[in-house]
Amino acid sequence: MYISAIYHKPGKRRLITSCVMAGILCITGGACKKLQPANDIPPDAAVNLFNASQVIQATGPFDQKKIYVDGYDTTGSQYVYFNYQSGRPLEYPVETLAPGTVPGIPYMRLQAGSHEFTFTNAAKFKAGDISSDFPAGTLHQLYLADGIPASDSLATYNVLRVEEDRRQPAGKVRVRFVHLSPDAGNFKMYRMDANNNRLFSGLPAEITYGAASPYAELDTAGAINQRLVLHYFQGADTLSSLLSTSVPAEPGTSYVIVINGFKGKHAIKNPTGRSQSGTVEYETINFEATLAGYVRRSY
Repeated sequence: MYISAIYHKPGKRRLITSCVMAGILCITGGACKKLQPANDIPPDAAVNLFNASQVIQATGPFDQKKIYVDGYDTTGSQYVYFNYQSGRPLEYPVETLAPGTVPGIPYMRLQAGSHEFTFTNAAKFKAGDISSDFPAGTLHQLYLADGIPASDSLATYNVLRVEEDRRQPAGKVRVRFVHLSPDAGNFKMYRMDANNNRLFSGLPAEITYGAASPYAELDTAGAINQRLVLHYFQGADTLSSLLSTSVPAEPGTSYVIVINGFKGKHAIKNPTGRSQSGTVEYETINFEATLAGYVRRSY
């Protein structure tokens, strides 16, 4: 099996040397297999790994938050980890951005087929895992998210897989919503135009936790300062905006808006290790309301 980094940016596809990445991303359960000759490499898939978990972001060194591929062996080393060089440790592969740039979605190449990804916290406790099929020629995003807070306040997690859709209708801006806020409930939304009109047409009727919407295809007419401004509300109260995000009003582009964080306050227990007797030890992390939207450019 092989894995390498591949960057899918608008109009560009750049392969980062397979040898370097294969050394970094050794698959557990045995020694890394030799890279196949170029003419023998089968069609591949690609995956981006995104950390939307407030608990994982708040705890431990970023380079200890490992992601294991097709095996879970905490004695191993040199596995991929969340390391965002120009800001928070959010994703893998990494992308260094110029100030004010909307982050793109870089991908690492993955041999087509079935794979398992296991995410751990900084103390090597399993946070979440997912097994899925990755067909040749497809792009996927894996999101690690906080789970709905348990009654005993123990940290829980979910992993969501989203397959990318690169179809781009002319003259439109496409926006997809990924809802990863565990305590926020369902959201509805509207777009505010330059005349303060609330526009609901073309947007999802509602988005729910742990799901990604299809892409909405939006016109750019009525953009505010060359941006499409989106507001999120609940129930029938369109006057109370719980959150707002915006994307550039540039036809032919696509964006993913990740809604994450907590709507309310929480005290969550995170495992940090074991005592000499083997008892799991915890730290309690206090979170204020951290609900936010993170914009990613997908095409």
